[in-house]
Amino acid sequence: MPAKLPGISKAQRQTAQWYFLASLIWFAVSVVIALFLRYYHYRGEIAGFVYKYWLHTHSHVVMLGWVYNALAALTLWSFPMQDRNRWQRYLFVATQLFVAGILLSFPFHGYFWASILFSTLHIFASYLFAYRVWHDTNAVKHSIPALPLHFLRWALFFLVFSTLGPFMVAYVMASGQESSIWYRLSIYFYLHFQSNGWFVTQMLALILIFMARQRTRSYPIAARSAIWLFTAGVLLSYAQSAIWTGPPAWVYFTARAGALLQISGLGLLYFAIRKDLAAFRKSSFIHRITGLVLLLLLFKSLLQLAMLFGGPLQALSEKHPVIIAFLHLIFLGVLTPFLLVQPSATGMTPPFGPLKKFLFLIFLTGFALMELALVLPAIFPSLMAFISIPAALFYSSLIMALPLLSLLFLIYRDTDIHVNTREF
Repeated sequence: MPAKLPGISKAQRQTAQWYFLASLIWFAVSVVIALFLRYYHYRGEIAGFVYKYWLHTHSHVVMLGWVYNALAALTLWSFPMQDRNRWQRYLFVATQLFVAGILLSFPFHGYFWASILFSTLHIFASYLFAYRVWHDTNAVKHSIPALPLHFLRWALFFLVFSTLGPFMVAYVMASGQESSIWYRLSIYFYLHFQSNGWFVTQMLALILIFMARQRTRSYPIAARSAIWLFTAGVLLSYAQSAIWTGPPAWVYFTARAGALLQISGLGLLYFAIRKDLAAFRKSSFIHRITGLVLLLLLFKSLLQLAMLFGGPLQALSEKHPVIIAFLHLIFLGVLTPFLLVQPSATGMTPPFGPLKKFLFLIFLTGFALMELALVLPAIFPSLMAFISIPAALFYSSLIMALPLLSLLFLIYRDTDIHVNTREF
């Protein structure tokens, strides 16, 4: 029987709640921006609205304001650490100032000195966050189960590794190669190792540490192979980002190997924790959502693999609406449901009542409709003669956004910063 995990200090959990409440605000901001972007495509010009600038604003606020903050919150709330909470409080304030700077600079000039400055400062803040979490969990590593700790460390590695992408973009632009393939490959490097690396790997770490606090059994040693398979798959599957360049055969082989390794890692992890997952799915709404998140993650990995073998699926994967749908699958289908319900499961936020559950299900319905509006016209182009795609995307986004904004408000309103810090 594994030893009971040590508790988390009240000060550390308070900082975690600050991170999470800030993430809700930034998420609400990003949802409103997304609605304006959809409305722009539906109705046309909006005075003073530069689409490209606001698109960059939206993507940065989603990734750095919503997902990064929410993951930081759950990390501090869930993992035992050496008590160095003062550092995290300073980092929290700095991080929110940098996201605010991004929000106030990108919409008006796009990439220029101010937006680049705030983005770079956020990168350095993320380095310090990764160092502090690594160092402070390492100080108490013997009290943390090996499996979630390994996932946590790989997630922090991907967080730092992904930031090579923006520095490569800066080099490419400075050397006058903005029209070369290296510009897009550098951007894809950052997106890949943020979304598939830092975001998803840390989500798995959080699921595992949560389950470690519920269970009385030790994980089999073979389960540790899951982390090596999965992370090797994340590293190799970056090759898929280069398929559009018409690369040599070894790039296709690397991408396929990466996709297979990710699926193998997820499969091995599932068999290691399947008994606990069965209890998850049966016990509550939140745990059923967790099961849905893991199912969508597996679906994403299978889809990623299927698109590498040529034919109609690969041709489909190169169409812009399908690429957007795939990104939404990761951010809105996998990450967002987990980040909304997991704080309630751990006691950081109050339980989901009937109204919150209803709003959550309407949000998922809107998400499914938006995915269909993106993918179906790419599969059946004849639909465009009968349906206005911009209108379908706007109204499906509206169905998704309105309950989501209401849900974010309710979670924010009901969360007491001094909420019960019980062991979960």
